[in-house]
Amino acid sequence: NQEVSMPSEVMELQESSSSAKKAFDNATDDQQQQYDQDAYCHDDDSSSASSSVELPPFFHPNHPEPFHLANNDEVIVEEEEERSYSFILGKRYARERDDHERVAVEQSLFWFTYRAGFTEIQPYGYTSDAGWGCMLRASQMLLAQALRVHFKGREWGPAPTYTERRHRGSFYGRVLTWFADFPGVECCYSLHNMIAAGLTLEKFPGEWYGPGSAAYVIRELCGIHQTYMERSVAKGLVCDEISQRGLFRVVVAQEGCVYLDAIENKMCCSDSKTESSSSCEDNGNNGSLKANSKSSESGGAIFDPLLNPDTTIAVKPPWKVPLLLIVPLRLGLNKFNASYCQSITHFFSLSQSVGLIGGNPNKALWFYGASSDGKYIYGLDPHTVQQSPVRDSRLYGAIFLSDAYMQSVHCARPAEVIMSRIDPSLALAFYCKDRDDLQNLCNEMTKFRHNDNSSPELFSIVERAPDYTADLSAFAEMMGTGDDEPTDEDEYVFL
Repeated sequence: NQEVSMPSEVMELQESSSSAKKAFDNATDDQQQQYDQDAYCHDDDSSSASSSVELPPFFHPNHPEPFHLANNDEVIVEEEEERSYSFILGKRYARERDDHERVAVEQSLFWFTYRAGFTEIQPYGYTSDAGWGCMLRASQMLLAQALRVHFKGREWGPAPTYTERRHRGSFYGRVLTWFADFPGVECCYSLHNMIAAGLTLEKFPGEWYGPGSAAYVIRELCGIHQTYMERSVAKGLVCDEISQRGLFRVVVAQEGCVYLDAIENKMCCSDSKTESSSSCEDNGNNGSLKANSKSSESGGAIFDPLLNPDTTIAVKPPWKVPLLLIVPLRLGLNKFNASYCQSITHFFSLSQSVGLIGGNPNKALWFYGASSDGKYIYGLDPHTVQQSPVRDSRLYGAIFLSDAYMQSVHCARPAEVIMSRIDPSLALAFYCKDRDDLQNLCNEMTKFRHNDNSSPELFSIVERAPDYTADLSAFAEMMGTGDDEPTDEDEYVFL
């Protein structure tokens, strides 16, 4: 109830505005209309604008908020603040304007959490993964998004009703079957199969997985699933569109570096497990073999490529299948380096992005987007224990797609985490449908690095991997120290 004294400038402004409003109200309709036209007139020639009603330049009845005055003369109109936005899986969403569309996309994402009551993992006795399986669940969500993009595209969403989703043979039902927690190849991405693949990495049930280990588990299971689908199609057991299309091929980059020649070798092979076969040799090696063959045809003479240039244009063979590239990284020593925030935000703006697996220390999440300022990162948290699905007694081996189970794989409230507080260990994932898509990814990464020098690059992209198996004996002789004989003092015995 205290009386607040107002500055004289404000009181004068209010009195002037009040008198101007009375003058406007007393004016005729034609005069008011003429003033409205003059108020929004932006022509340089102001002499053509006339009004019989004189109003202060800072007042308009349709905009009652007073403008700020500078030196009591100059009128400053505040510019509208730029609307903030977010990047989610390669698309940009403006706040408030695109909230409805963004919520629809987030609620359509597959959400895999802790489960209880599933078939016992032999011989360890686990019937729930609560407390230790969060990284595997985050990996399932990443893999489900990659499968969604691969088979249906980024714009696909589940059917609006549970009855349509439950339709036998639908993609939605196939995904829920693949990730149901049962042993067996029909549930190829179940927790049981992930544990089996993790045993090859010396990871046992109850142990926490890192992003790098989870990436290799994804690669192993995708290879097994692809082999199973190929055999089923060859035997005529299935003839649906999903099985005939097949899967993508998973490549895990090592040491924070992507070698393009290694990807080419992997993607041009007919079998994902025959990387070292002769058909997957490097293009450079193929060229050297061609040169050796020419030299042998010329009677043993040395073939000089400078004197005999090869006029043929090397055509790269097309990729057999699309690519899922996973890049495990550590962006910081003990904690996340905040200088990478804008780089992570740019990662979510790429059309090839299918999210990353990471999270807080000892708490894994699957992240699918970030705010434009790099402050927040959005993800799905698997730390909710839900009941495991059951098999349908009416259909042998099929998963019962109950309403409760279908509702449990979608999250109504995604997590929002401060990006600077996430764990430095994470793994990025990219889906590239062909070679051109991979090249576009490389171009976008290079363009961002040139435009934003303050943000460090997340990983390196180089053309060729170094050859660590080369014979360096000749270089060792060239770097000899002389004619000095080695003495016993130079020899070491390793125990």
